[in-house]
Amino acid sequence: MPNKKINYSIKFNQYQLIEYFHKTPSNEFTKKIIGIENINYTDGGLCYGLTDRFLVNVYKNKEIHFIQEIISILNLVAPSCRFSYPASYQQKKFISYHNAHLNQLFHKIFRAQFNQDISIDIRNAIHQFKYPPINKNEGINNYIDRIIDENIKNLSKSKKILIPYFHEIKILIKKVNRYIKSNISNISTTKNYHDNFSILSEKISSHCFSSKKKYLLVSKIELFFYFIGQYFSHEIIRKTEFNNNLEGVSYDNSPINLYVSMPNNDIVSLDTLKKMIEKYILKNQVFACDLCDKNHAMAITVKPLTNCNKTTFELFDPNKGVFITKNKSDFFELLKKIINKKNSNFLIDKDGVRKIEITRKFIIDKNPKNKII
Repeated sequence: MPNKKINYSIKFNQYQLIEYFHKTPSNEFTKKIIGIENINYTDGGLCYGLTDRFLVNVYKNKEIHFIQEIISILNLVAPSCRFSYPASYQQKKFISYHNAHLNQLFHKIFRAQFNQDISIDIRNAIHQFKYPPINKNEGINNYIDRIIDENIKNLSKSKKILIPYFHEIKILIKKVNRYIKSNISNISTTKNYHDNFSILSEKISSHCFSSKKKYLLVSKIELFFYFIGQYFSHEIIRKTEFNNNLEGVSYDNSPINLYVSMPNNDIVSLDTLKKMIEKYILKNQVFACDLCDKNHAMAITVKPLTNCNKTTFELFDPNKGVFITKNKSDFFELLKKIINKKNSNFLIDKDGVRKIEITRKFIIDKNPKNKII
């Protein structure tokens, strides 16, 4: 494969889906349901939403059907494919049915993408906060509200959609302050590491409050907002997990790590990823995960075939399609090509090694219940 052109088994381009929902008049009703401001978030792409839905369908062993279904319906309902002669009632009904189904698929894709974008934008907005000096006789709670109010005034027009979320953040801050003050004596000893709110409160109490836990230190206000932003961004992503739970996908609720840029994500090299893949092949387990750089998301699946010594490898790129092979060397070479591309935006460590961000992964055993880890 080093000198071969990458031939995707199933061709797919996310922008056909995006263009259809932006430009098709019949989808005005759908736009109203989602909200026209919200749908404009797809201008940056649907790669995360499509990758999330691809992985949910891997869980159901229907990921190829999922992509083929979108392609098939798009070809059917796209304006260029409409009848050149007056359509019958049955034909119109047929088109309407498939258009409604595409709307349902799009809503799920969009919902996952929207949550991801909001999560990143909230965290980035807080990272760019300016902190004016506290006024004389100004209480800390009023100071916090003023910091938020002054900063959201400076949000760009495209980011005004974040304002309601900052009102939710104000409520979260009041809740954290009440929790800390009501648990002054035991907050450090009664930590529940599967309760992310408790973890957030403990971190803020330990690092941002006075030694007697009576009040928030103004000198720690930036760290305070950092913790708040990390937690709130993570909770936005959990909305997607909750929606996927309703489809039978179960997640491992590992505790939040407030000190990393993306809580609970794995940052791995290609060599580490290859070792993970080899491990699950030896265990005869299905392995799937997303592969993320700074602005794009893809997915891979590794499926040992029953009653034979072969494995099916899949890579889904929302801009290209699905690459399918039973040749492990070709698959690893493909990953190497993608990760080492000059225009890729993968993280690079201090040694110059490119790193892949994995936001979710799972294994499927033959007998035990599927579990995303």
